[in-house]
Amino acid sequence: IQGTRDVLGPLDVVKPVVEELPGSRLEVIAGGDHSFKVRKMDGRDQQEVFASLVEIVAEFAQSLRTGGGT
Repeated sequence: IQGTRDVLGPLDVVKPVVEELPGSRLEVIAGGDHSFKVRKMDGRDQQEVFASLVEIVAEFAQSLRTGGGT
């Protein structure tokens, strides 16, 4: 999971790494910084972003239980 405004892990650096990892996928949080916080000008509510993160992590955890791994 990566925010588009994360200065500690820019997408142009993270994407190629993820592409090389078998069975991996990249989930991008538009407007999110390193802590997935968004700005008001991004037009997204912070609670909406956190709810999205919960769904992404829950889907990943479920895939581990069912043997999907991604």
